[in-house]
Amino acid sequence: TRLNTYASLFLTSVIITFGSPLLRLWVGREYATRALPILVVLMLGQTVRLIGSISSWTLVAMGMQRFAIAPAGLEAFSNLALSLLGILWLGPIGVAWGTLAAAVLGLSCYVVYTIKRVNVLQLGRLEFVREGILRPMACFLPLLLCTAFAWGRAWASGLSLVWTVSLVVSLLIAWFKGQLLPEGLFRRVKLPALGATSQSELRP
Repeated sequence: TRLNTYASLFLTSVIITFGSPLLRLWVGREYATRALPILVVLMLGQTVRLIGSISSWTLVAMGMQRFAIAPAGLEAFSNLALSLLGILWLGPIGVAWGTLAAAVLGLSCYVVYTIKRVNVLQLGRLEFVREGILRPMACFLPLLLCTAFAWGRAWASGLSLVWTVSLVVSLLIAWFKGQLLPEGLFRRVKLPALGATSQSELRP
């Protein structure tokens, strides 16, 4: 989860910082100006959604996918409803904001509902938030600040240099303080049997 968050933050930063020149090169200035805000909001929604994706895939792989139904269902229905409301009120970007809001709701449901009931992942709610969200954001703070500074500004070679330096600094912080690579990444780990859903694996 932590590594997934690092990757998502990096890709979102790339889109926000370099999305405008890339879109202008691909589809032209007029379309890029209109499409970039929508793309940025959608990337933020995708970042939020991917934070919980690894744990959800783990549940599916272990035959415990029923515990991931509630977050997925809430996100799906809220995405549809909020996107319809958003397009009526705000136009195309309203759909993007609806997607972002639905992703936040889905992740919140996973943290509040699913993690509390599934013990097989050996991961508490506070630990998930601290290690999967807060630690990566803290380690990537230089990159996030540079990205916020770059938003809405014209692309320049100096900006690229500052962004690259902030990325290197963030990666160094993540390597030494943020556990960039999970402990035991290359060790063989014995997982519970597939489909194991005994009462001992569920929290009261």
